[in-house]
Amino acid sequence: EAMPGGGRLDVRLRRERDEVVLSLRDQGRGIEKDEIGRMFEPFRTTGAMGTGLGLAIVFRIVREHGGDIEVRSVPAEGTEVDVRLPAVPAPEAA
Repeated sequence: EAMPGGGRLDVRLRRERDEVVLSLRDQGRGIEKDEIGRMFEPFRTTGAMGTGLGLAIVFRIVREHGGDIEVRSVPAEGTEVDVRLPAVPAPEAA
């Protein structure tokens, strides 16, 4: 729905200091600035499909794990989303 005419979707995973960051960037229709602040509200949807619960659930899970989500968007150009989570050290082998 975000890219009705097609386009490129970039997915990147990186570590920044004590965080792991998952970045998603599309060339879609973008999101208006006033809509970004409300996009994680339950039952909020601008699409024809879905219930509007997906982003609200994702936001809650990320926050419960000590993370955050940042959204930057330019209407008619695309959107970039960073999901930031605290890095957890890998367990040592026994």
